[in-house]
Amino acid sequence: MGRLQRREWILIGGLFASMFLIMGANDTFGIFLTPLVNSFGWSHAQVSLLFTSESIALGLSATTVGWLLDRIDARWLFGFGALLSGSCYLAASRVDSFAPMLIIFILVGAGLASTTFLPLSVVVTNWFEEERGLVMGIAMSGEMFGAMIIALVVSAVVGHAGWRIGFITIALPMILIVAPLSFAVIRTHRPGRNTTRSDDEDSAPGFEVREAIATRSFWMLVIAYVCWGYSFGAPFTQLVSYLIGLGYQPGSAALAFSMMMGVAIMGELTFGFAADRFGARPVAAVIFAITALIQIVLLAAVHVATLVIFVVINGLVIESAMVVLPIVLADSMGVKRFGSLNGLLWLPLCLGVALGPVISGKIFDVTGSYAHAFQISAAIAMIGAIAAFSTVTGHFAVRNEDLPSEIRA
Repeated sequence: MGRLQRREWILIGGLFASMFLIMGANDTFGIFLTPLVNSFGWSHAQVSLLFTSESIALGLSATTVGWLLDRIDARWLFGFGALLSGSCYLAASRVDSFAPMLIIFILVGAGLASTTFLPLSVVVTNWFEEERGLVMGIAMSGEMFGAMIIALVVSAVVGHAGWRIGFITIALPMILIVAPLSFAVIRTHRPGRNTTRSDDEDSAPGFEVREAIATRSFWMLVIAYVCWGYSFGAPFTQLVSYLIGLGYQPGSAALAFSMMMGVAIMGELTFGFAADRFGARPVAAVIFAITALIQIVLLAAVHVATLVIFVVINGLVIESAMVVLPIVLADSMGVKRFGSLNGLLWLPLCLGVALGPVISGKIFDVTGSYAHAFQISAAIAMIGAIAAFSTVTGHFAVRNEDLPSEIRA
């Protein structure tokens, strides 16, 4: 890492800030869940639908964002996405009924597609070849730093001033800090390179989109992404509410969430480093397997010692797949159309994220317990482990029709 130039550190800083102030703030949704239920009388499933709709919108928008990232500079997407997200949260602070809130969260999803994981992974993949996993981990750890700090701030604000002021608190930095910083420092390519499709990009190693979707690895990645989205979204949005239901105080539940985000910083760096050294494919499978096991442990979180174990281990893996899976994609499909392919994979990812919370919330509304919800999430995570490990590295080295039959669709 000492070999990185000043301009590279500035870029990483800009990406880190976007993840800190936008995705980190968005991760505090669970803190708003109970206040919104109490304020309006909405069910857990209904409030979870806000997050679900946001996730669906993110996935649908990601296909367009990925296509745009192969054609225009990422700073425009980061900047305008930050303005959109911040404006939506400001509008949410004034809402008094469900339908407008639902529309607002759909628009937030479009903003997130332009400012977080997808464009970040495209920028990092284009700028860095060596230590790509570690750089990805550093930039994406901004989300965990943000979630850890912002969760405590928002929890205090909501507790003392209400959820409306809480939305304003997370909105203003997006507009006043992230948007101008993005326009100033983020670029898709290193200075001196053309940011549109060029002969260099056409000759870059990798499949065209049509070739990529004809391979088995692409569809294994589709399965892996949807499984990760579900196994991440199901407990993530329900955790604070779940812990409150077990008897923990709201402040203690928020602290557990915050500490988990803090541990996640080390997880992203550790698994990013591991992907550089041992390969992204086996590391991704390990992340999925750990996720499955630790969600079973969550069922016994009524005991403080068990909750501590969950916070530490789940923190290590909770966001690590988002560091490693794009590297699996680059290793198996190449970088030629990385933006477009990554955008396509965000649709199944967000489908999983969308289904997890609303199904988990519905299970709770029907049974009064999250037990079955977390068991289902663990099983889906194990399916994801198998799918991630079933991808094949280096598909793009030869044309698809020349590949052995065992790695073709």
